Amino acid sequence: MPLTWRERRILAEIEDALTREDPQLAERSTAICNIESSAGPSHGRSWPRIELRVLLPVLVALGVIALLLMTVLVPG
Repeated sequence: MPLTWRERRILAEIEDALTREDPQLAERSTAICNIESSAGPSHGRSWPRIELRVLLPVLVALGVIALLLMTVLVPG
């Protein structure tokens, strides 16, 4: 999900403050971000994003199946 304009502005203010207060740390942070962004999904675990509209029915179906199994298997 992309950042809102307000979140982008706040992030830019934080980055500017970091650059003014500790330029070396800002350089290191930028270098790390550049390395991570150039690594791509092959260098680390990349989980697919599952949308809620897909996940919710699956979870509901599993819950119904679990309840049905409990009513059949548990002696009452």
